[in-house]
Amino acid sequence: MSHEANDGSTRAAPLRPGDNFATGAVYITERMRREMVSIGGFTHPLFTRPGEVSLPQGSPLPGQAVLLLMGGLVEQSGRLTDAIALMGMREVRFRRPVVPGDRMHVMVNVIAQSPHSPGRAICDMRWAAVSGTGRTHVEAEIQMLVARSRMDDADGRDEYCQRNP
Repeated sequence: MSHEANDGSTRAAPLRPGDNFATGAVYITERMRREMVSIGGFTHPLFTRPGEVSLPQGSPLPGQAVLLLMGGLVEQSGRLTDAIALMGMREVRFRRPVVPGDRMHVMVNVIAQSPHSPGRAICDMRWAAVSGTGRTHVEAEIQMLVARSRMDDADGRDEYCQRNP
């Protein structure tokens, strides 16, 4: 889904309530896990001493690292062209650990948009980190501040800012 921008270029259409899409996938490697733990400064033995303390399937990525990875995958999808800032995360649930060997993508469901200030709206979304086997590992409700275009219909209603029933 794309539309023409004011400069004649083509870009992804603005997110609207009811939009659903999947991001590209990333394969989680042990090297990636180690680098994310190191860069993030995580110190818990579950993350730093994998041979000593670990889960049966291996040492997991810290939850914050998984959320960062999810945000990166959603950005790389090209669908956040109107995003200005992440405003919040609610109802974050870690259902299963993400470990090396998992192939993850993010399922995005746009729930609602509501006016925030002139030319801006709050976009409510649900994100789910899903493995290649279809199992959900992490779920979160995300709020983003987005730029919006006013799209008035004949009644003068703003169709852009609405709730997905």
